[in-house]
Amino acid sequence: MQGNCPELSDAFQGAALGWQWRFYKELDPERYEVGGGVLKLKAKGDSPADSGPLVIIPPDRAYEAEVEIKVGPEAEAGLVLFYNDRCYAGISFTERAIYRHRRGIKGYPVQGLGCRLHLKLRNDHHTVTMFYSTDGIGWNRHPSALEVSGYNHNNFGEFISLRLGVYAAGNGEAEFSRFRYRRIEVDPLEK
Repeated sequence: MQGNCPELSDAFQGAALGWQWRFYKELDPERYEVGGGVLKLKAKGDSPADSGPLVIIPPDRAYEAEVEIKVGPEAEAGLVLFYNDRCYAGISFTERAIYRHRRGIKGYPVQGLGCRLHLKLRNDHHTVTMFYSTDGIGWNRHPSALEVSGYNHNNFGEFISLRLGVYAAGNGEAEFSRFRYRRIEVDPLEK
């Protein structure tokens, strides 16, 4: 894999949220704090649907994103592909379980690994695979992949795009660090 897109990656070093981030349908500066390599996001709602996720617009049809997350004891946080509050996909976790989200439904839990995880989401031309890791080096693939080509205006309206984002739901907060976005290079023979 090659093709880093440093303008979408974020080390959360500055005192302000990076230009690439937008809250879905809201701007609530009271919900986040940035600096020292960490984005602290106050939990809101019960799922990505009502949490007001922070999203970016990926310019590529094939990409991978990863982030390190620490959750509080009553929080859930994750990495999602978010179309709207009815349609999203991704991977999330609490201290007790790791979940897959598909068309706005949380399911396929696997045993949790504590309050700190690295999550990775790979969208390769609408085929999404998700991974989790305790150290960001050795990755475990979540057992359920997704197909997201139907996450569009024809099915859900609104004339918006499928965005990549992070969210925190429940109570308390989640801390995000080292958000990395990478374009997946296409083999020239496949063009």
